[in-house]
Amino acid sequence: MRILVVSNLYPPYFMGGYELICCDVVQGLRKRGHEVTVFTSTYGVNKALQDGAVYRIFSPRYPLRQYKMWKPLYFFPLLLAERNDWKQFLRFYRKVCPDIVYIWNGLGLSYSLLLKIQNLDAPVAFYISEHWLSKIHEEPAPEGFTLYLEPWIGFWKKRERSLAMKAVKKVLGSLLSACGFVVRFTPFPLKEVHYACSMLKEDALRTGLSVDNSKVIYSGLNLEDGPFSALLAEPPRSTEDNLVPLKLLYVGNLLQAKGPHTVVEACALLKSKGIPFSAIIAGKKLDQQYYDMLTRRVEEENLSSHVSFKLDLMREDLITYYKTYHILIIPSIWREPTGQVILEGMTAGIPILHTGVGGTREILEEGKNCLLFSPDNPRKLAEQIVRIAQDKNLYSQLSRGGKQTVQERFNLANMVIDIEEDFKRILSCNKEAGVR
Repeated sequence: MRILVVSNLYPPYFMGGYELICCDVVQGLRKRGHEVTVFTSTYGVNKALQDGAVYRIFSPRYPLRQYKMWKPLYFFPLLLAERNDWKQFLRFYRKVCPDIVYIWNGLGLSYSLLLKIQNLDAPVAFYISEHWLSKIHEEPAPEGFTLYLEPWIGFWKKRERSLAMKAVKKVLGSLLSACGFVVRFTPFPLKEVHYACSMLKEDALRTGLSVDNSKVIYSGLNLEDGPFSALLAEPPRSTEDNLVPLKLLYVGNLLQAKGPHTVVEACALLKSKGIPFSAIIAGKKLDQQYYDMLTRRVEEENLSSHVSFKLDLMREDLITYYKTYHILIIPSIWREPTGQVILEGMTAGIPILHTGVGGTREILEEGKNCLLFSPDNPRKLAEQIVRIAQDKNLYSQLSRGGKQTVQERFNLANMVIDIEEDFKRILSCNKEAGVR
């Protein structure tokens, strides 16, 4: 099959696990003999370029916090971006001539582009492991801007108070529509959707999306070769391991919704109890104000000798920490859909402490492959850390259970086969319906 993957970001330029999974799936499909091309944004390179079968051609609109919809000057670069993104897409689409288009993370891509793609000859499927597809169908705030609403459509959805501005936008919208621009967002015609967890599918149904026939295909890790194969082959943690000083690890973007402040506050409690420990908080600094708050709290609690920050680490660096640290803490506050970091940590055998919110409950089993604590509750987190440190049998059990969970349920090879088989079904159905 000739498969075209469309995603806002693509490694080595990425924000989180979504893009890393995308890259793994692309490589997995190629290993199975398929011709896979990737269209993505110029994020990280700041200019259009082709790197083998990866085309970095779209204007980057992520992170979306850079846009303020009430500043009219943003309209003009967005107008040019709308025109150029579609022009670039069509140019290379005709070159690739795919059998199927597979849309991954659309957050930060032009939704007009994604709508138009579905009117082309090749069938379209989505892989969804985040909330963006459901969120864009919700009514935005009056200012027309939310994290999930890209700025071009946000401009047109903004509720103008000025009668003059309303009139200008009405005339301008009519002119642009006549020129082929999309100025009104309409729901995507979701014929084929793969969800990374059942929670996302349930959320979509509550939103009113017609996704009854969609499939849940859990993401997985490459356990056949590479670093995670080697990690899985290593024995689980032993009751003989020395846990003094205790080495704690947080991995994730440095955002309030991810909860790293809970780790900092729990570390302060551990210090007050005289428990020897060190902690690393590893991630991307996406919110400067929040990051400043974290570092300030570390200083206020005199934790500088205990807690250190590691920014923008590559996967290889994280694997080293997974192998050498004792506990992986994932203190998510928001309903996190999937857990790539969870799977990576489990493969390495590092015991997991998690809040268990969102779709991660489909991975986690209390006492078997993790311990849970309530979100934004540093006291409970500190108690669970102490519990693992004092119970070597539990420490070893969580390590074994994590490895077993990944091996049995979250293998990339199985994920790729499920995707491939569904692609065959989609193409067969389109052929029977008389569509290419």
